[in-house]
Amino acid sequence: MKIFLSFLTVLTFTQLLVGCATSQPAKTLTSLDSGQKVLLTVGQNLVVQLRSNPTTGYDWNERSVTESVLEKVGEPIFTQDSAPTGMVGVGGTEIWRFNATKVGQQSLIFDYARSWETNVTPAQSVSFYVWVESK
Repeated sequence: MKIFLSFLTVLTFTQLLVGCATSQPAKTLTSLDSGQKVLLTVGQNLVVQLRSNPTTGYDWNERSVTESVLEKVGEPIFTQDSAPTGMVGVGGTEIWRFNATKVGQQSLIFDYARSWETNVTPAQSVSFYVWVESK
């Protein structure tokens, strides 16, 4: 069964690569890239992967911007780290996806905080400076 699933995964990934051969590859950022300038072209995807542990009540929230050159694609997805069966409190990664929709620039800022705590400094913040150019 594992061999079949591995084969299916490779086949799906290959089809995605062939289907996307004419577009720019997605750029992936992590908290280690915070403060960096990110250059994209219109239509290019941006993936932001941030370490998280929602069992603590903390999660990442994107700060609003008025003029956005990025469009969020779906809702963030949490992928849990591997852990023994039944283990609780396991951290993982929140994955945010964006698409560059128009030429311009913006700051993309995320705060790691508890939603019910107001007027409290976030436990962590990351920011990326996004420039989008035409194709």
